[in-house]
Amino acid sequence: MLYSVEHTTRYQYHELVSLCHNIAALAPRNTDKQTCKAFNIIISPLPEVLEEHIDFFGNKLYYFVVEQEHEELTVTVRSQVEKKKRQQCTAFLSGSKLGISERNAACLCRRTYG
Repeated sequence: MLYSVEHTTRYQYHELVSLCHNIAALAPRNTDKQTCKAFNIIISPLPEVLEEHIDFFGNKLYYFVVEQEHEELTVTVRSQVEKKKRQQCTAFLSGSKLGISERNAACLCRRTYG
């Protein structure tokens, strides 16, 4: 199943801000259960610096710098994420053949397939 996700973060300041440094961690990760098919980040006002980095855990980070006076900063991300189909748990279907109860087979399935 394909999902479209949109998120906006808005900062409104009481005074003009002339410089800001930011790190945004808003990109969906690829895992065994989902794949990020598309990702777009929109920053207003436009940053003078925009760099993409990967952290220790594999998350995409976006470092950006706005060097112009502004009273509001808006960061919007749009993503398309495909959720992979759940695999059918054979332990649950054949619990009696494995010599375990239906309850334990269901627990095994949840741990294995989420």
